[in-house]
Amino acid sequence: MTLPGEPYQVRFVNDFENLLSRSVDRLQIISDYFLRSNGIDKLNQAQQFELRFEKHWRKHNAWFCLVTTIIQICVTDAWKGYRYVFKGRKSEEELPVHDFADRLV
Repeated sequence: MTLPGEPYQVRFVNDFENLLSRSVDRLQIISDYFLRSNGIDKLNQAQQFELRFEKHWRKHNAWFCLVTTIIQICVTDAWKGYRYVFKGRKSEEELPVHDFADRLV
């Protein structure tokens, strides 16, 4: 676990607006984490950018915000489960989350 892992490529802009990159060493456990961490981020992206409840529902108090977040989590988890069950059917596997939410409602 504490063996050297894949180095991370840091990209940055210098004073002359040139894009530079540099390798940063990291441990194998960190490399494994970032290799698999995108699965969690995909759910967050589906909640925030595809469902867009925040854009359509005005949240004026904290309780409504909490309930909206719980609904988003339930809808995206059900959508992922639906896509997993119908993995062989191409039309159902490519169903966007907002279309699934319409069906769910």
